[in-house]
Amino acid sequence: GYDDGATAVLAAFELRLLEALGLAPALEVCAACGEPAPPVDAGAPEPRVPFSAAAGGRLCGLHANEAHASGMRVGTLPEAVLSAAARALRGPLDEWAAGGAPPELTLRVLDFAGRFLDHHLETRPKSHRQLLSAPDRNRRSARARRP
Repeated sequence: GYDDGATAVLAAFELRLLEALGLAPALEVCAACGEPAPPVDAGAPEPRVPFSAAAGGRLCGLHANEAHASGMRVGTLPEAVLSAAARALRGPLDEWAAGGAPPELTLRVLDFAGRFLDHHLETRPKSHRQLLSAPDRNRRSARARRP
């Protein structure tokens, strides 16, 4: 188990490390065009947006299709996770660490940041082995999948 405050600080640190390296994901707008990238299932209990680590992050529908057609892996991530990640990246660290998000959401942001960092490092740092050995916390659950 992770301490909520430590989890929040680690999530923000990893996102800010990605930013310092010039690898920060697009979290709020399309990575390709900078235009809005709305959820593909806005009416769902947990709206999800197109996302590709290889394409730079969040994508609009057009660029998600283009990325997929070019052979990039494109999936979806919960909009709430990307919004919380944006707050962790851009907001005051002390506010984020002091409870800027519910503990489960904070853990999901950490999971997202770690997996994105692993993708760009092309390896899994020792510090990620225990955390990321758990199933992907942001994967669409089997019961939420559409037939």
